[in-house]
Amino acid sequence: MPGQRPTKRERRLSARAKKNAEQRRTRRMQKIRSTIWLIVIFGVIGFVLFLIGRDPNPSSSEATSIVSNRYMVENQGDNHVPQGTLITYDRLPPSSGTHYANPSQHGVFTVPVSEGNWIQNLEQGSIVLLYKCTNPDECEDTADKIRAVYNSLPKGASGEIQFLATPYTNLPSAYALLAWTWQEDMAVLEPARIERFYRDLVDNGPIKQ
Repeated sequence: MPGQRPTKRERRLSARAKKNAEQRRTRRMQKIRSTIWLIVIFGVIGFVLFLIGRDPNPSSSEATSIVSNRYMVENQGDNHVPQGTLITYDRLPPSSGTHYANPSQHGVFTVPVSEGNWIQNLEQGSIVLLYKCTNPDECEDTADKIRAVYNSLPKGASGEIQFLATPYTNLPSAYALLAWTWQEDMAVLEPARIERFYRDLVDNGPIKQ
């Protein structure tokens, strides 16, 4: 009848229904929160794996080089002059500027290659590694270490490994990687950084092979 108060049994059933509904809402919210946490956790794991995967099997010294000393250098031009012409550079080592039209062969050298020649290599998209050494024995020892890195590099657009290394004294550190208008300094020889620099910048000179 209208206005009749619910019986004790009806109140008990109503209370039980409310409690069940509340429990269902609680379980649903717990599932939602668990799903969100799983998404966050897997996202973090995926990001960490991505960072690790950028350098396969890095050594401790190589792992600390993920943030490197790479920087752009102002373009000094690309004027060609006859082979043997005396050239003075405002910035050392040069990664652009007046140079000879003939590039150096690629490879690892223990006798200095002329700046005027390896700048032509840079213009054609090759990578140059400059290194300091004070006597023939030291140059040969360093060159042997660099050759192991050289032989591991992929070929460029020309069909050969577009990389050369040469002794050079006017460096801010023991080693310097060069591409056209790019430089990266290294205190020690780090193969992972050399490979990364090469893969990032090979074939990026103004003259395409």
